[in-house]
Amino acid sequence: MCRASTGTCDPTEYCTGSSINCPSNSFRPAGYDCGSCRECNGLGSCNYLCSGLESSCECIGNVCIRCSSYYGTDCGDEDTSCLETQKPSWTCSAGSCSYSCINDLGCPDSSCILSSARITANCAGGSSPYCEPGEAIAMTGTYTGSGCSAADFFQIDAISSDGLCNIQFVGGDMIGINDSTISLAGGTVSGSWTVPSIGYDCSGKTITPTGAAVYDGGEPNVGDQLDYTGSVFGSARFVVVDVPVTVTTSPTTGSGFIVVDGSPTTTSSSFSWTPDTPHTLSANSPVPCGTGCQDVFVSWSDGGSQTHNVIAPSTPTTYTANYQRQYYLTMSTSGDGSATPNSGWRNSGSNPTIEAFPNPGGYEFVTWSGTGSGSYSGTNNPYSSLVINNPVTETAIFAFDECDVSSECDDTNICTSDWCEDPSAPDSVCHRDPAGPGTSCGTSPCPADECVGSTLNDYEGACTLYCSGSTCPSECTCIATPVDCSQIGTDVDGDGIYCSCECGFYDIEENYATGDTCSDGLDNDCDGKIDGEEAECPDNSMSFSGDLMYSTGNPVANSRIEARIDDGLGFKKSSDSETDSDGHFVVKLLNLPTSLMSSEFDLAFYVEGEVDAIYECHYYTSGANQGKCV
Repeated sequence: MCRASTGTCDPTEYCTGSSINCPSNSFRPAGYDCGSCRECNGLGSCNYLCSGLESSCECIGNVCIRCSSYYGTDCGDEDTSCLETQKPSWTCSAGSCSYSCINDLGCPDSSCILSSARITANCAGGSSPYCEPGEAIAMTGTYTGSGCSAADFFQIDAISSDGLCNIQFVGGDMIGINDSTISLAGGTVSGSWTVPSIGYDCSGKTITPTGAAVYDGGEPNVGDQLDYTGSVFGSARFVVVDVPVTVTTSPTTGSGFIVVDGSPTTTSSSFSWTPDTPHTLSANSPVPCGTGCQDVFVSWSDGGSQTHNVIAPSTPTTYTANYQRQYYLTMSTSGDGSATPNSGWRNSGSNPTIEAFPNPGGYEFVTWSGTGSGSYSGTNNPYSSLVINNPVTETAIFAFDECDVSSECDDTNICTSDWCEDPSAPDSVCHRDPAGPGTSCGTSPCPADECVGSTLNDYEGACTLYCSGSTCPSECTCIATPVDCSQIGTDVDGDGIYCSCECGFYDIEENYATGDTCSDGLDNDCDGKIDGEEAECPDNSMSFSGDLMYSTGNPVANSRIEARIDDGLGFKKSSDSETDSDGHFVVKLLNLPTSLMSSEFDLAFYVEGEVDAIYECHYYTSGANQGKCV
């Protein structure tokens, strides 16, 4: 554009691209429709079609229509009954002439022509060179004709280039730049408009006028328009308005979730951002929500990544970080077997299927023991109706099925080894027969030094070795009342079996006052704990780690190993450990004798299934190698 339009009849001129000079100023041809019964005069201005003929014509559909007359072509040609000191005031309405008699005061120019208008932003006094609320935009207009003296309302319509900041007379609602008090002097009409609060549609935008009008009788929806002009000039720019922005989380709000511009914030939080300024949103994940509970980030409402930059919007906006609540599912086993799935986090409301797998060699699944809301306790295996809406623990319990009919018992319930199937016991389980192979358990009387049906028996109806007098059938010296064993930890007959109240033998609560049973490797009180695992016993344990290599230099990879202490007895003293691909392992020696904790000893490491040790060393308690096994 090289020359702006000054009104409807003066189009905008643009550069041609072939010359540095702007094309000559051109105007709409005479007769071009300006609207409201106005047309271009060919010189850049709009003229009223009925100008000079107001008493004889009316404007209908932008066409000047002459009223019908019985006496001539003009309403003024008709006879009237006015006095000589009066004159008729003709009007043309609905196609017919009518008049009223008024005193003849001469013939002044009673028309009103608003030729141009302008807005001027007087907004330099605030914190910004742009217009702020409370500052004024000046309005001026140029008019001719005495009819404008009746004007009491002056309006200029304006709009932004995107059409969103629309300050003009629309649909009968007066929202234009206007002032109810105007000044008329010397052909100039003037007023001012005080900027109200600036909406987001006008924030930082420039408005230019599109038209101006003066009214008699008030604002447009109640007053009469005296004249309108499209020759309007000037502009005004509004100050940028900060926009409210909300940052929140769903479905849970609180602290620890969100970081805005590097600062942690509690959700929901509100901010005032200047449009088009950069900001950073970041969502933490996971966010703890209690024991066995966490919230993990899923998405932002604007589609951004977990940490991303945003440009402040021009309208109020909410950014929401969506999270998924998760609870921890703990899977464990009691006895020889495994269970699926692995322990881990599960989405709230999910329904994982749990399944137990007993180890081969006579073990069987017994039951599930669950804790936590939605958990399961029962014998269904697999079980697929678990509900994760809180932390849940599921323990698969396994037991040794002591009856292997094919190898232990024959069809007549006679023990083939040292076991028999007792038909009177629950589920026909197999029970140890102290009398040895060949004795019919449950059908023949037990020997005199054994009892049947005692509440101390492991199995009702099975023959169970039990001290009932002062003489014991094996190696333990008993007293009349079976509450103690006086020779715990003693191998009376040298057969390698130690006297104890271990489960399945005496089944009597043991007294730990002296600590004698804290290193015998037995579960003396039948609570599933051995030696150092008991609260009454010290936790005598040592841990060793290292890398095992074969003589070839290759690592002992992905193998189960055990450690043994040479304490003269040769029994295993460690839990099994799995090496990784590099042969690295960590093994813990449990329930060591108290005397051994401060002594030097030899240690050997064995790969599962192999007879010879893969590595042997000596543990030092003093000197340069103190605390090392070399």
